[in-house]
Amino acid sequence: MRSPVLLTVIALSTACDDAAPPADSCPAPTIEAGDPSPQLASAPAAVRVGASTYSGQGLTTTRARAELRFEPLPALHVVDSEEGACRRLAAAIYHCQPACPSDALCTGENLCTTVGLARSAGALTVTVGDDPAVLQPDATLRYQSDELAPAACSSVDVTAAGDDFPPFALESALVPPVEITNLAELGYFAGEGLTVRWQPADPGARVRITFRADSASHGAVYPSIIECDARDDAGEIDVPVSMMDAHIAEFGCGLCPSTSVTRYRRAITVADETEVELVTEDEQLIFLYPGGVGVPRGLP
Repeated sequence: MRSPVLLTVIALSTACDDAAPPADSCPAPTIEAGDPSPQLASAPAAVRVGASTYSGQGLTTTRARAELRFEPLPALHVVDSEEGACRRLAAAIYHCQPACPSDALCTGENLCTTVGLARSAGALTVTVGDDPAVLQPDATLRYQSDELAPAACSSVDVTAAGDDFPPFALESALVPPVEITNLAELGYFAGEGLTVRWQPADPGARVRITFRADSASHGAVYPSIIECDARDDAGEIDVPVSMMDAHIAEFGCGLCPSTSVTRYRRAITVADETEVELVTEDEQLIFLYPGGVGVPRGLP
């Protein structure tokens, strides 16, 4: 059975020296944005090249990182509700006695599921524009590059030499920066839904928004996650009242994690019997608090 592999390239507006070019000057997408219904399936194995901007902070990191698995990680959440472009995930809390070993997670009452090992694909070369970066797996078989400096609409080429994980090659292009047009209006309020709006810029792209309730402590499982996805040309996503109320109810100490608003493109290939997916993204991270407006806040 084929196991998808996710390959992500993220380039953000503050990482570019020049203003974003018009969408029609960017290379055509490898595949079109596709179905207007939400595309929320996640790949069980992942290779990522990523950058993130913390809104209002001027803080951007742009790095290549990779993790390849043949088996999906055990699910830590279950789907609680689905409506429109969104779904809410609730943490699946189970108890295992005795405690699971270090290479397993508790995925049911007294049920330990082994976590599949990461795999090496040998040298992974990520070329953004004319700048190649060659990544080698570390001791945990994960990849991470030094800081990258992409420009909007740069071409992206990825090749893996192959090792335990088979070789593959993919190409795409970075997307225009995502511009949230109603940031100052955003916040979590009981009894109210939430609408996030952006300026459409790429007919070949989609926009995904992920809201995370605080975990009350670093390293714990998020008690609630809302995931939404739409075509870029939709221009907005509405989160229903019932879903938002259930999400707000899970906040604890108030150390709220970031909400991500991401424009992305996809390209897909198959390495032997394993699907490999290249996603190029532009991600903005914002901080939303119950009872407060969505003014960018400092790092939690």
